[in-house]
Amino acid sequence: MKLNLKQTLIAGSSFAGGILAGFLLNTRTDQLQSVKEKIDSTRNWLDTQGILAIGKSEKSLQKLSERIERIKNSLGSPLPDLYSATESFCLDEEDLMDA
Repeated sequence: MKLNLKQTLIAGSSFAGGILAGFLLNTRTDQLQSVKEKIDSTRNWLDTQGILAIGKSEKSLQKLSERIERIKNSLGSPLPDLYSATESFCLDEEDLMDA
């Protein structure tokens, strides 16, 4: 998710930079002001989309970690409780001596 967001931000910045460079070669003040406003609006849009994407990814990760915890709790411990498994055995010293 972060890679996709970075690629989008880089692509948007590169596009805006290319437009700005093209218009800087044709230096008309009104065009420069128009480009600056478009770049600012694009930057604001990209910032907003980045913040939204980060929020969504954090929520998704939280839900995933909660789901993993529920699965771990439902499976229980992979090791048995040896005390409860052996408490019904009746071994005397005689049984141990005969072995």
